[in-house]
Amino acid sequence: MSCFVFIIFMFNESRKYNIKEKWICLLTLFTVGLSLALPLFLFFRESYIKKEVLLNSNERT
Repeated sequence: MSCFVFIIFMFNESRKYNIKEKWICLLTLFTVGLSLALPLFLFFRESYIKKEVLLNSNERT
């Protein structure tokens, strides 16, 4: 059940931030498990969030 919820969360967030490494997270989810896939996805997502914040702050100044 938790893997299913993670997949939905991952696809929603990947669409929102245009994350291209979601295939790596899917691969780790089915080979290793959720304990690696979730932190890995959050790591990838953090870099996209930082890029978006930097772009937004540069547009304002």
